[in-house]
Amino acid sequence: MQIWQYLVMFLAVLIGGGIALQIKRHHKKVLKIVLSFSGAYLLGITVLHLLPSVFFRPESTIGIWILIGFFIQLLLERLSQ
Repeated sequence: MQIWQYLVMFLAVLIGGGIALQIKRHHKKVLKIVLSFSGAYLLGITVLHLLPSVFFRPESTIGIWILIGFFIQLLLERLSQ
């Protein structure tokens, strides 16, 4: 990679962080929507890109581990409210 590409990535993170701080200070409702969108985006990436490559091998038991993790997350959410 060239130096300008590193600089663009670094500045993108700084600008995104600054925008997040401004939203947090002034608009708490908007922050909840943005966090929901980012969580949905990460879930979409996981489902569409990562899981198909994991399930490529038929002897893989990753599906069971994903279900166990899902149910543990539900249990922890129920306990912590």
